[in-house]
Amino acid sequence: MSAHPGGGFVREALTNGNGVAKRLIVALVLFSTVITGIITAIELWLDYRRDLAQIERSLQFIENSYLPTLTDSVWVADRQQVQTQIDGLLRLPDLEAISIRSGGQLRWSAGAVRSQRVQTRELLLRQEHRGQLLEIGRVEVVASIDDVLARLWDRLLTTLVSNAVKTALVALFLLLVFHHLVTRHLVHLGAFVGGLDPTRPGGEQLRLQRPDGGRWRPDVLDKLAGAVNAWSSSLHAAVGELRRSDDRLRALTRETPAFIYEIDAEGRIAFANRTLPGLTRAQVEGTRLVDWFPAELQPRIQQALDRSFADGQAQTLDYRLSDPGGRPHDYLAATSPLKVDGVVRSVAWTALDISQQRAAEEALRELNASLEARVLARTDELGLALRRAEDASRAKSEFLSRMSHELRTPMNAILGFAQIIEMSDPTPQQAQWAGQIRRAGQHLLQMIDDLLDLARIEVGRLSVRLEAIDPATVVAEAVDIVRPMIAAQGLQLSVDTTAAAPVRADLLRLRQVLVNFLSNAAKYNRAGGAVGVRIEARGESLRIAVTDTGRGIEAAAIERLFSPFERLGAEQDGIAGTGIGLALCRQLADLMHAGMGVDSRVGEGSTFWIELPRVAAAGSAVPAALPPPSAPARATAEVLYVEDDPANAELMAALLARQGFVRLRIAHDGAAGLALAAAQRPDLVLTDLQMPGMDGFEVLARLRADPRLAGVPVVAVSAAALAADRERAVAAGFDRFLTKPLDLQQLLAVLHELLDGAPAAR
Repeated sequence: MSAHPGGGFVREALTNGNGVAKRLIVALVLFSTVITGIITAIELWLDYRRDLAQIERSLQFIENSYLPTLTDSVWVADRQQVQTQIDGLLRLPDLEAISIRSGGQLRWSAGAVRSQRVQTRELLLRQEHRGQLLEIGRVEVVASIDDVLARLWDRLLTTLVSNAVKTALVALFLLLVFHHLVTRHLVHLGAFVGGLDPTRPGGEQLRLQRPDGGRWRPDVLDKLAGAVNAWSSSLHAAVGELRRSDDRLRALTRETPAFIYEIDAEGRIAFANRTLPGLTRAQVEGTRLVDWFPAELQPRIQQALDRSFADGQAQTLDYRLSDPGGRPHDYLAATSPLKVDGVVRSVAWTALDISQQRAAEEALRELNASLEARVLARTDELGLALRRAEDASRAKSEFLSRMSHELRTPMNAILGFAQIIEMSDPTPQQAQWAGQIRRAGQHLLQMIDDLLDLARIEVGRLSVRLEAIDPATVVAEAVDIVRPMIAAQGLQLSVDTTAAAPVRADLLRLRQVLVNFLSNAAKYNRAGGAVGVRIEARGESLRIAVTDTGRGIEAAAIERLFSPFERLGAEQDGIAGTGIGLALCRQLADLMHAGMGVDSRVGEGSTFWIELPRVAAAGSAVPAALPPPSAPARATAEVLYVEDDPANAELMAALLARQGFVRLRIAHDGAAGLALAAAQRPDLVLTDLQMPGMDGFEVLARLRADPRLAGVPVVAVSAAALAADRERAVAAGFDRFLTKPLDLQQLLAVLHELLDGAPAAR
């Protein structure tokens, strides 16, 4: 493989132009070193574990096989035998010292602890004597870890030295081989390419310093040499084509509308693509550029040229010249430095007549000014429209609040008096009539709530409170609400909540959706059919599905099912409903970021489902139902009720007339209520919020301002059922907030809670 006598090939491989091979060898050496280091570390670790295991086996051997005989020798106090035995144990690998203590004193010892890192094991000597197991001493065995590490270190040094020698020899061999096969040919190829003269005709051919053929030929070097030869052959043709291209470029510049001049360092025109009418290129080339401009423009032109030559930066300027006919023309000029070897040798001067563009820009500016005026006018119109829309939205929200109050106020009297009739020992027919009034009122109240909820969603006033809840509890509550309706239809009910897990939802709104699903499953079922509720796990979600055995829904009609007031012809079958329940359910599902849908087959039934995201653990438990009020063991409490509606005031009096612990006084406006409270301090105040003159908030403020009445609990009783109304009342300082229509159990629970001990305190 020697290319030069006396080791010249080796010197060339190590020094001249072989950086690629050196980098390759360095990479191989580094990779080999890393791999060798990893393998060596693994082997040393395994050796270390084996040596530790050997020490452990020695200790186990002493404990299991040697300890009984040693116990007998210590028992008979055979000192020579004991010493001989422990001296023999030191022949086990890596054991440094053994000692025996008896009666708290050192009796025998062998060896000495020399190592800093040791493993110690203490063994008990027990001897059975007269049926008792006696401890006659303790054996302490010390094994050296330092000896293990020393052996590992010796093996490490041996391995590293041997691997380093092998790696160095392999690297040198690879370097020589790579130079012989690759780099010397690349050096020859570089010298050939560097000697090519592009101005001479082609024909030179590169020949590598190796045989023309051989095994595994042609290889990449042959292909590279062929490419260089082809490039050499085409170089002359390329130079000729470049010259022809230069001629074409000069011809094109003569036809362009721009003036393109090359200006030398003395400011003279070395090349001109075109001239002014009546002049030839010969008359222009060789003259100074600035001499063709009026005196007032010459300083600007000369300054642009000087900066381009001095700084090597392009310059732009515009100017105006008049043609021979006296018409003005606007020009945009630019200087572009032309560098050779980084030095500016000349400057390209380009000038273009932009008179038409300037005229167009002026027209565009006038158009933009007109458009800006129109945009400002349109913006004012849009702002006015936006303010009107915001006013309409606020008016709609206020209308919803008023409608909620105005509809719930009479419903409070209807449902309340219906309850009173049912509790007043009515005749069977009266009880039936009262029950029909109550059920019709509840149905009407549900319709009102659904309509108002749907309207609140449309204006963005309905919000949900997402928290971790137990879906099984919500399902149970919804089933309890609809169970009488299912039983009245003679339907079978099945509930499967075994797959229940905490989900993120609004408890009240989820229950509202499930109640709607269940009531629809009961209403649109067949006689003797079934209703099923099932909770299913769906990956990261939980699906609650309500299934019925009704007549099913055609696929084309399913989307219409969720449109407001769409009943798919159910009204023709005499089934009561408004067609807003499912539309509201879909809106509530969207607010809870839940999926909702229906699967149905005509003639077999339908399954309505809602899919909710699961959470790791319930963040808040489902609130327990209010406990039924118990009869208080105390005196009668004074309760003041401020209410402007006579029917609602009479209803409250009738509801509390049967409660022996309450004596109710009624005031029909805020001023009268304050007067009654001042005349005789009540134990509790119930007040409506929306009253003419003085509303409930002012009544609360004046009660709190009076030192004698500041501690009296005040409960808001209002037909305003929006969340914002409740939040406003709580923020104002009301102790509780009750919505109309009133729930008697909830009312009594609040009275019991707030009146506890009130008469005694008075």
